[in-house]
Amino acid sequence: MKKCRVCGSASLKKYLNLGALPLANNLVKADSTEVDPHFPLEVLFCGKCKLSQLSVVVDPELLFSHYTYRTSISSTFREHFAQLALEAEKFFPKTGEALLLDIASNDGCLLEQFKKRGFRVVGVDPAKNLAKIANEKGLTTLAMFWGKEAAQRIAKDYGKPQIVTATNVFAHVDDVHAFLKSSKSILAENGIMMFEFPYAVNMIEKNEFDTVYHEHLSYLLVKPLAGLMNKHGMRIAKGKKSEIHGGSIRMYIEHEGAKDISDGSVQAAIAEEKKAGLHMAGTYLSFGKKVDGIKNGLRSLLARLGAEGKKI
Repeated sequence: MKKCRVCGSASLKKYLNLGALPLANNLVKADSTEVDPHFPLEVLFCGKCKLSQLSVVVDPELLFSHYTYRTSISSTFREHFAQLALEAEKFFPKTGEALLLDIASNDGCLLEQFKKRGFRVVGVDPAKNLAKIANEKGLTTLAMFWGKEAAQRIAKDYGKPQIVTATNVFAHVDDVHAFLKSSKSILAENGIMMFEFPYAVNMIEKNEFDTVYHEHLSYLLVKPLAGLMNKHGMRIAKGKKSEIHGGSIRMYIEHEGAKDISDGSVQAAIAEEKKAGLHMAGTYLSFGKKVDGIKNGLRSLLARLGAEGKKI
């Protein structure tokens, strides 16, 4: 990454370096002769729009075409999605008339919750193994990456959705402009997009550097995303925090010309980010030093235990 994916600025400063690491959820067998590829894991801060992002983007085909993590196996996640569907129903109480599109729908966990509440549902996910599972459960899912082609196909076959959800996917996206352009094109006139992702505020304040891995290309604040949405004729109307994934935030996004449902939560979140120093590079550099201290302390502990003949 030479320029910020949101604003295009070259003002990128590295603040975290975890070294060259293998991909998450991709362990090789002990007797395998396969070489486990390693990639740099470094995080950069954009001085202009305040977005954090990885220095290297791994080919999404390698990351997502066959995916091992299934959302449905977690009861916490199922309950979280049930709450999300209930929240959406407040906007569209006549659920039988509303279409829900879930981007990166995994094995259909969220689709299932919306279907229970009477919504028509369709999902799209690049992992063929997961799309197969969802379709076998009667949850219509297209096995493809989200983009212009998928948006056109869904609009033609199912119509424009009143709700577009993207949970724990936007942080995985490299070309955020293309992603939003396709999302905007398919969203019904008075529809709502519900994007949810781990909140960078929690990562910094709670020292959650374990949430940094190659799938997570961006570490998101409300400020850079508010500017990004404006560029695409969209508006973040509301923001709602939750404890899922160590601390996440859900954004309710609408067309600029739609009825404004803003409640002041977006402006409040941006003000809180600024007060916490999360719009300044120094805060991130201090975070990086703290992580280095933990890393060096662990290495010293392991070396001492090894010298004592102990095993872990």
